[in-house]
Amino acid sequence: MANGQNPIVIDNVTLVPIRTVSLIPNLKVDWDNKSKTVMMTDSDTKNKLKLTVGSNSAYVNDKKVSVGVNPTVKEGAVYVPFRFIGEALNAKVLWHPDSKTVVIYKPSQTLLQRYASNKLEESRKAAI
Repeated sequence: MANGQNPIVIDNVTLVPIRTVSLIPNLKVDWDNKSKTVMMTDSDTKNKLKLTVGSNSAYVNDKKVSVGVNPTVKEGAVYVPFRFIGEALNAKVLWHPDSKTVVIYKPSQTLLQRYASNKLEESRKAAI
């Protein structure tokens, strides 16, 4: 987790500092202080995501969607709903209640393409 900034829970939704999100591989994160907007671009898929502090709406590839829990500022850090971010960027997000850990992962685009094209043997070799 980023320098002492821990996740927070609002209405049973885990929000993490945007700094934590910026550590996800292949994800470019920009911050517009004037509009209080976070913009993210996945360099693999080219998916784009835009959230604004205090707004329940976000944009996923220019399509307006509901966030559920608004991004917020706490002690100078911007917090965003982690599951929403992951799923909007086609990643898998899991909650492990025993360890109170949120895990996010993105399958390899190459692996997904091979799987989609029914080249299962190549997919298995790529996964090893």
